[in-house]
Amino acid sequence: MIDESSLYWLFPILFMTHEIEEIIFLPRFVERLKWNNSNKVIEKIPSISSFQFTIIVIEQLILIILLSFYCYMNNNISLYIALIIVYIVHILIHYIQSIVIKKIIPGFYMGTLSSIVLAYLLITIEVDLKELVGYILIILLIILICTTVYATVRNSKVF
Repeated sequence: MIDESSLYWLFPILFMTHEIEEIIFLPRFVERLKWNNSNKVIEKIPSISSFQFTIIVIEQLILIILLSFYCYMNNNISLYIALIIVYIVHILIHYIQSIVIKKIIPGFYMGTLSSIVLAYLLITIEVDLKELVGYILIILLIILICTTVYATVRNSKVF
C-alpha cells in the first residue's frame, strides 16, 4: 500500500494524465460536436483552442501543486482529500456530460482511471468527517463563484 505522503505527489500526476487527454482531444472534439449537431445544449458549449485550454490547465496544475505543497507542509490531509474528492466529482460530471451528448468526451478514460486509483488510496486514510465535509463545501463554493465570474466576464463585451 502507498503511504499517505506519496498521495501529495501522486494526485498532481494523475490530474495531469486526465488533463493531457483533454488538451489533446477536447478542442477538436467540441468543434466537431458543434458542427454535426443542432442540440441546444451543445450549441452553448464555448469553442476553445488547444492553446487556450492548455493555459487553463497550467493554471489549474500550478494551483494543485501549490495546494499539495501547502497541505503537505501543514499536515492538512483533510483539505487535500477534499480536493481529491472534488476532482473525482468533476470526473463524475464527465459521465453526465457523456450521457447528455451521447458520446464519450475527452478526459473520460484517464479521468476514470485516475479516479479509481485515487478512490482506492483514499479509503485507507482516516480523516475527521466534519472537517472534510466543510472543506468540500468551501471548495465547491469557490468553484461556483469562479465559474460565475468567468461566465459573466466571458459574456460581457468588456474583454
